[in-house]
Amino acid sequence: MTIGIVLKFTEDKSEGLIFIADKMYTYQGTIGIESDISKIEPVYSNEKKCEALYGIGAGSGPWIRQYFERLYQDLSTPQQLSLSDIFNNIRSILIAPYNEIIKKRIEESVLGPLGIKFEPDKMEQYINNPILFNNINNKISEVWNGLDILIGIQLQNKVAIYNINSSEVNDLTSQGFGVIGSGDLSAMWSLIHLGYSPNNDMKKALTLGLFAKFQAEESHGVGEATDAVILYCNANRLIVKRVDQVVIDNVRKAYDKLLRTQKGIVDESSRSININLD
Repeated sequence: MTIGIVLKFTEDKSEGLIFIADKMYTYQGTIGIESDISKIEPVYSNEKKCEALYGIGAGSGPWIRQYFERLYQDLSTPQQLSLSDIFNNIRSILIAPYNEIIKKRIEESVLGPLGIKFEPDKMEQYINNPILFNNINNKISEVWNGLDILIGIQLQNKVAIYNINSSEVNDLTSQGFGVIGSGDLSAMWSLIHLGYSPNNDMKKALTLGLFAKFQAEESHGVGEATDAVILYCNANRLIVKRVDQVVIDNVRKAYDKLLRTQKGIVDESSRSININLD
């Protein structure tokens, strides 16, 4: 359980990224413990070329760790290729470690208990059995739900945002943001209704992103402790800034004020209603 948010912002025609996540880790699906461990993963960076790839995962902790470790290995090739060199193949690069984890898990926890070996040329006999097929399909969906990944890429003055889920890579760059985790719907609602735009400057995008994170705390498994990292390029140099706790606390105060204002408007509106109940 978690909330992960990646946002695009625009400053002087240059694009940057904001990563926001909670710090709560859920054990056995019920026990939530606040931690000082960041969920924002710095997978790849090249300061001189102003390139970086960061990510956030939701779902099974071990699977998330395996995914980012494998992705790090794939991007740290002996040839020291730059991110721009492999950008055209980024979809296949992002999905490969995901599918590797999912495939292994399906073999172990879905097919194994049914006495089925993963042999593609023999799978048709199981697919043609509707009862068995539905059973397998439902369990595979449960496995997919255990690994949800958000990736943000800084490539000079441009950015890209991807969501890897259910063995699909979704490009979210145009909408400018992605959210994952148990608080995703609450966070998305806030971003949409409070007027987020990919053209927002860094300060407004950060404010709206933090508002969305605070709104997501109403969801099970989302902690109050908040982690935020900003990526952007300045003079062809990669800048990485972790947002100070003082800034986060001040934005939370503004969010609390917004909630009080909304409640005040509701109360004022209700008092103005004139309905005869006789």
